[in-house]
Amino acid sequence: MKLKITTLIFTAAGMITAHAQTGWNTYTNTVAGFRVSYPSNLTRTPYKEWAPNGDPSSPEQWRTTIFASPDKKVTLEISTHPNSLQKHLQDFFHEDVARRTEGGDEINYSVLKNGWFVVSGTNAKGFEFYEKFFLFDEWWINFDFVYPSAQRATYDPMVAKIAKYFVPNLPGEHEH
Repeated sequence: MKLKITTLIFTAAGMITAHAQTGWNTYTNTVAGFRVSYPSNLTRTPYKEWAPNGDPSSPEQWRTTIFASPDKKVTLEISTHPNSLQKHLQDFFHEDVARRTEGGDEINYSVLKNGWFVVSGTNAKGFEFYEKFFLFDEWWINFDFVYPSAQRATYDPMVAKIAKYFVPNLPGEHEH
């Protein structure tokens, strides 16, 4: 019994140390219009942007930025897109919830507010997800943070910090 308690204490101390050692970086994308602070154990990975007919100046262009851990088990994906169909926030929210539940995800928390919503839970592969979606007049931006359920003690506080300090729609810098 004494060995189990000692192991538990060392395991918990190891998690706290690992969390404390994770620094933070900040990334600003003035074209897509956002700034995000993210854990320094994630690296920005190249992503080819999609545009209709290969036209990078198209107003229909999707812009995605991905940050991932070396093993790709932890990811932060940020996407922006024009709201060319003029959908309402409630439409995006209901579509997202339906897509996730039909895909086998378990939603543990969701909230719909004025201008944004959050959907979080455990996906069909056993990973935690936290998505925050913002709708502006002519475009939307969202981020989705995914991490192993076994590492919730480490990543739950990080997702809270990402959500708190995420800045969408940088003033005067968005081109959509």
